[in-house]
Amino acid sequence: MSTLKRKLRSRASSVSERAEARDRFDRILARLNAEFKPANETEKALVEMLSIARWCQVRLWGYEKAALAREIEQLESGAAAFRSMADNSRTLDLLNRYDDDSQRMFLRSHRQLLALKSGFDPGECETNLDVDLFQ
Repeated sequence: MSTLKRKLRSRASSVSERAEARDRFDRILARLNAEFKPANETEKALVEMLSIARWCQVRLWGYEKAALAREIEQLESGAAAFRSMADNSRTLDLLNRYDDDSQRMFLRSHRQLLALKSGFDPGECETNLDVDLFQ
């Protein structure tokens, strides 16, 4: 296959992947908007953060599945593939770290959104930020 054909296929694939990713994000956002019915800009922002976190998490799971499938194909054993990825690559570590970040973002946004929806007033929990550390 010529280099030009490979480049064109790669670009077409990239465009379709971006469109598919955008469609997936839009579906997640629509479902969360329907569930939470944001009433103001702050709630909309939190729903968008929930959507981004969820979308990232789903993509990370896809990356993990693809990486493991590629390793299984090379080693012809699921256990050997997992051991190889865990011992010889940072792929699993990175995927787990990014997954944890996405989960924390989701849970933090969810907690904030529920507090806002319940009428919680953050002003009720005043803390003194003018603490003199050198007293």
